[in-house]
Amino acid sequence: GDVMFCGSVHEGGILRATGSIFILGNVEGIIHAGSGNDSMAVIAGNVSHAQQVRIADLVQVVSDEDYENRQKLVYVNDLHALDVADVTELKVIRPKIFTQNGGMI
Repeated sequence: GDVMFCGSVHEGGILRATGSIFILGNVEGIIHAGSGNDSMAVIAGNVSHAQQVRIADLVQVVSDEDYENRQKLVYVNDLHALDVADVTELKVIRPKIFTQNGGMI
């Protein structure tokens, strides 16, 4: 499922989830969201120092020009390619993330 990660992913480490990943710490390793081939998963957080970001079957090597040193949103766009936006665009890009069905209260 989805993961909210509070900590550090060191160089050579991998954080993998079948759903979306929300990062509140430092990342220097590899982040893989949607590992069960879920292309609707997103990665939100500061991934500017990560080695790679992966969503489903797509992989991108991180460069400073794309991610800067701020909170970013990585997602699969309509052309089935990884794209980057400000994290404030999450509700526009993936509105269904904010809906909840069932579950325990």
